[in-house]
Amino acid sequence: MFVRKLYYDAQTGAVVRSSMMQGHVRLTSKAEDMAALPELAAYAEAPENLGVMVWTEPDAQVEDCMSRATKITVDVTVTPHQIVYDFTPLPEPEPQPSDATWVLDQLEGVSDSAEEEET
Repeated sequence: MFVRKLYYDAQTGAVVRSSMMQGHVRLTSKAEDMAALPELAAYAEAPENLGVMVWTEPDAQVEDCMSRATKITVDVTVTPHQIVYDFTPLPEPEPQPSDATWVLDQLEGVSDSAEEEET
């Protein structure tokens, strides 16, 4: 069985949880998920504020967009609610020195200070 679920805040459209399972899985209800998943527990007092979209078969377009999107939201101003995919590239992360570089820099500092003491 295939199950994809997209839980979102029905007032803001912010995605709360997205998951995809395939194999020997059981399709659980919204109430079961709210009881089992901490990120959904906040909606226990007002479950109507938690929207959910469920697919029980792969949808090629949805799967492609989910795999390429950098941000996913839901347009809650239209009925039925629609997924909004953002494909804006993420900024490149700042280069970080590797641990090995840091260790070498530290050793150079130790050897430099040792040389200074000898002179």
